[in-house]
Amino acid sequence: MSFIKINSNKDTFIVSKEEDENFSNCDNLIVSKRLCDCNNSFAIRSLIKFDFDEYNLKESEIESAKLYLHTDSVNISGMTSISKVKLYRNTDAFDFKTVTWNEAPNTVSTEYEIIVSVNDKDKYVSLDITSLVKLWVENNCYNYGITLEAIYNYVTIIFSSSRSGFKPYLLIKSKEHHCKPKGVTGATGATGATGATGQSAYLCGLQIQLKNNDSNILIDGSNVIFNNIIGNHCSDVLYNICTGELTILTEGLYFINWWVGIGGAGPIKELAFSIENNDKSIEVLGGSGVFIGGQITGNALINISELPIHLKLVNVSGAEIEYSSNTSVQADLTLLKIK
Repeated sequence: MSFIKINSNKDTFIVSKEEDENFSNCDNLIVSKRLCDCNNSFAIRSLIKFDFDEYNLKESEIESAKLYLHTDSVNISGMTSISKVKLYRNTDAFDFKTVTWNEAPNTVSTEYEIIVSVNDKDKYVSLDITSLVKLWVENNCYNYGITLEAIYNYVTIIFSSSRSGFKPYLLIKSKEHHCKPKGVTGATGATGATGATGQSAYLCGLQIQLKNNDSNILIDGSNVIFNNIIGNHCSDVLYNICTGELTILTEGLYFINWWVGIGGAGPIKELAFSIENNDKSIEVLGGSGVFIGGQITGNALINISELPIHLKLVNVSGAEIEYSSNTSVQADLTLLKIK
């Protein structure tokens, strides 16, 4: 006995109000229905296909087959907290990269309905579709996949697609599991022309810390002077242990991550640090930091095109701060050159 997990790799949704649009670049699958006597009526259906080509499955060997869908969001109108999604069997092929509402495959109804609750958010819901999978395996009906449709009005349910981290999948319980045998290796083809040399991958870094600092105070406008070089594996970056200044020697994209342990800040309501270049603050992502549980932490993504660059981590809170005395490490900074 074995279990075979088959992920979907062909899925999308279609929208009645956008009848010529394809949505295969979205990370979600949506089923929704709003039918009313107005211009805002619409329906959204999802299409999913699972491929069995690499398996030698036989109908007699399949004990069960369950469909699993990850629920990202459930919006149900009215007093109820439960809704249903109808499953249809497609009778025509579809290309998930191009299919639209106007070009949707024909379907036939099945007995299958997925029950979804508002409590199912961020969970997988499952549905036993054993008899349908057996039909596909035995070629009693061709596997063109399924269509999902909301049964009730004013309902929107969002599932994860194959382009997300929570793919739709089938879990088949089989008495035996035989992958199709590998065919005979064909003759080696002629060697193609050599392509252009790609850009070299480049990742190097430096880590520095402030440890057992004698002076516990950092005045406003002063920079952190890290007194320990934990490791420097990047010849493109120099660190001056006397001034706390990082010198970057080559162009590229750099990522800086840092934290400072805070023991006290007097009357300051908001702490702020800044990554500065030659006494001028540079454009960074999250460079001012976030104060969480005794630490202020932040990061910066910097695209450097002008040299040289001299970076410092500066207290710009408007008043002096006190380093934490509860740990031997009061501050830490890691710099990586990404490319």
